[in-house]
Amino acid sequence: MKECVNYVAVPFVAPVVDTHSVTTNATTITITGSVPSGSVVTGFVVEWQRDTSIGCSDVNRSSIAQDGDFAEFKITGLEEGNRYNITVKASNEAGIGPASNVLSAMTDETEPSASPDSVSSASLSATAISVQWGEVACIHRNGEIIGYVARVLRTEEEVETVIVAQSEREVAVTGLFPSTEYAVQVAAVNAAGIGPFNTTIPIITTDILTLSLESSTTTSLTISWMVDDDWTATGYNISYSNTDTVCFTDSNTISGLSGDETMRIYTMSSLQEGTAYSITVLATLNGELHDFHTRAITNSTG
Repeated sequence: MKECVNYVAVPFVAPVVDTHSVTTNATTITITGSVPSGSVVTGFVVEWQRDTSIGCSDVNRSSIAQDGDFAEFKITGLEEGNRYNITVKASNEAGIGPASNVLSAMTDETEPSASPDSVSSASLSATAISVQWGEVACIHRNGEIIGYVARVLRTEEEVETVIVAQSEREVAVTGLFPSTEYAVQVAAVNAAGIGPFNTTIPIITTDILTLSLESSTTTSLTISWMVDDDWTATGYNISYSNTDTVCFTDSNTISGLSGDETMRIYTMSSLQEGTAYSITVLATLNGELHDFHTRAITNSTG
């Protein structure tokens, strides 16, 4: 008498996933589906992997096996605002069948949970600065970043806010005051809202006129200065005094200057050896008077 052998077929028809029954929240995707009649199914395997389309790097595929008919399954512990590609495979005693068509589902977006990396600032002129930043770490995006908000503050009062497209990583902010301390902050934006701003980064705009010592001898001091590109100089007056005796020494007008259009040079001569002097340049810039100060010491032979 022949021994009877029971054969169990590997499920050859993939489960039919009803995409109309996919539900999501910020960290969970719930899918429902069914297996065509006639297939012996004792369990199923669900596999999922984050889609890289929103700019995050790839992650390893995850999977879980579960006994019973496929009716509903919750994938938990996912990241907010990320798209996942999901497949389902039916199984029985003989093994695992083919994968279903790929189901793409996205968890709900929430506001970014961190600010962009590497926020910095640089002074462009006496009245303008630039603000630069990097990306938000993938784990903190909580969705697709669609833009950024850069803001400039002065003594905690907001001075300027600029909304920047997602592709930008730098913005210039103009209309500021010369030689003034500001603070800059940047936040990322996704469809759910604006994320947190970074800790303030201080920046000081340059002065309208930069005054420096070019050279010195025992009896002379040569100073130079640069004028900001946004300002037009129509006159200068230079005065200097011996800081030991606090006496006024001399005053000169623009006719005593040398240099080109952007840099001016002036030499004070017949000074006392080894003596400190206070120097003031009074400049007419854009029709207004501005004063600038420095200190220098003549050389000593002793």
